[in-house]
Amino acid sequence: MSIQKALSSLAVVSMASVLLAGLTPVVAQSQPPPPPPAPQAPAPPLQPRGPQQQARPAFGDVFGRFRVSLPSGATPMGATYNFTIPASQAQVGITAMTQDQMFQTTMQNFPNMMQQMGAKIESNNPRDVRGRQGQFVVTTLKDPQSEMVMRSLNVFVPGPNVWVQVTGPAQSAPQLDKTLEILLKAIQF
Repeated sequence: MSIQKALSSLAVVSMASVLLAGLTPVVAQSQPPPPPPAPQAPAPPLQPRGPQQQARPAFGDVFGRFRVSLPSGATPMGATYNFTIPASQAQVGITAMTQDQMFQTTMQNFPNMMQQMGAKIESNNPRDVRGRQGQFVVTTLKDPQSEMVMRSLNVFVPGPNVWVQVTGPAQSAPQLDKTLEILLKAIQF
């Protein structure tokens, strides 16, 4: 690959990274320096024109349904992805959190929170997830209106701060277990 092609490829990758990060791209091109400006009278000092407008971070959902400019200083805290898998009657939630303390608190408080909601904790044990020490929490909860018993399989993985949840009817427990195993074998950190 020629040096020119390599530099062009690097420029494209850099531009994509800047755009994905939500930054304003700046394009620099190699050009001869401009001629020196002609001498002029000194310019008057610039007067402020009101509050400075800084670029605000913008966020758009993956489905393209909305886009929003966030207030200045907004910091991403986490993202949740939800899926349904009809064959196993499973609802899958995968949450990633950027703040270690928030993740640790969620992982530690989850069993108690579920018990306060009336759930039964079937399991709360350490579990290996692709070489990382995770926490495996299984709960069942009876819906008082429909009398349906729901089962929730939860795996919390500190480090990448990822929470994988597979939920569905308790009578579908084998399919829910299989769905969780497939996800945990496929997930990459």
